[in-house]
Order: sequence, then structure tokens, then C-alpha cells
Amino acid sequence: GLIVYTLFGSSRINDDDKKEVKEKLETVLRTAYIEKDYEKAYEFYRKAADCNIGSGYYFLASMFKHGDGVEKNIEQAIEYYKIAIDYNHTKAIFALGLLYETIEDYSNAAYYYQMAIDHNETKALTSLGALYYEGRGLRKNKKRAFYYFSEAAKLNDPFAFYYLALCYAYGDGVKKDVNKAIEYCDIAISYNIDNTKNFKESLLNKRKFFR
Repeated sequence: GLIVYTLFGSSRINDDDKKEVKEKLETVLRTAYIEKDYEKAYEFYRKAADCNIGSGYYFLASMFKHGDGVEKNIEQAIEYYKIAIDYNHTKAIFALGLLYETIEDYSNAAYYYQMAIDHNETKALTSLGALYYEGRGLRKNKKRAFYYFSEAAKLNDPFAFYYLALCYAYGDGVKKDVNKAIEYCDIAISYNIDNTKNFKESLLNKRKFFR
């Protein structure tokens, strides 16, 4: 169809064709990746990138980040994410923040999480809050962390509920309230967040002990 012809037949596309390509491209690219046909996937992504389509650079970045079908290269992944962002691929903003956090470049992680928040990425609220909570790349600020977790929870980000449980359990950025902590644990457990069940059990045991 048009997608295949456009990507493999020519790197020149008119505006009408480009609009249709952009509407369908991400599904095509994801399918190639899910099928683990990395050679085919790489060819798709490279052609998309040559057409100045942000999704192409976004998926190329993912390949180099994980070493899927190519030699793992974090610097190349960072470069491709940045180009994807230049082409207004908003998912690349949060992905780049995560990558910077993975390599412990917390200042850059915070920068891109804030940018992602500005583009309405819910998960970035929790991620930036966690940096404030733990004091990584930013001055530790439990009240600010609590604010970001609360905002993320309003938008139903699962990990935000776990962090709110921590805040209420230890009085971090908010008045200590073990009952509220347990309530937030229950919500996090409903999302299958790791370690929450054990944390809840420890809170229940403490509550019994201090009664």
C-alpha cells in the first residue's frame, strides 16, 4: 500500500501522502518491532527517518537503546531521541528522560521529565517526583515530591499511589497517616505494583504494635 511504497519506493513524498503516512506509520513500525523482524524493522525505521518522520527516529532510538538487531549504543539512542523530539514526537521526550535516568544522568532526566510534563505526559509527574523524593539530580524536596505524586495520582498513574503510600507512611512532605498509607497501598496493589503487598503488611503490623 501507500506506506510501503512511500517508505521503500522514494524518500520524496508530497504533503497529502505524508499526512497519510504519519497517521498509519506508527502501527506499521510497532508491528515490525513486535514481530522481532529487526532487519525489516530497521529498514522501515531508517526510511521513515529519511522522510523526516519523528516516529522513525523514535523507534531507531529504541533499537539502539536495547540492542535489538543492532549493536547497543546509548549515545546513538540519545541522538535519535533528540531528533525525534525536534520532529515533535512527544513520546520521545519521556523516553529520553527515562534513558538519562537509566545511565544515572539525573539532571538531564529531570530536564526531560519536566519537558514531558509540559506535554501532558502523566508518568513524567511520578518520575520527576521520585527524583525530588530521593534527591537525585535535584535538591531533595519531599513536599515537592508529594505534590507531583498527588498530581499523577489524580491522573491514575499506578506508581504514584505507591509513592503516596510511602509519603503518608513516613510523613514525607505530608502529615504522617498510616491509614492513608494503607489506602494508597491498596490502590497500588490493584495495579500490581511490585513490593506493595509486603509494604502494606509491614504497615499493618506496625499499626497493631502501636495500638
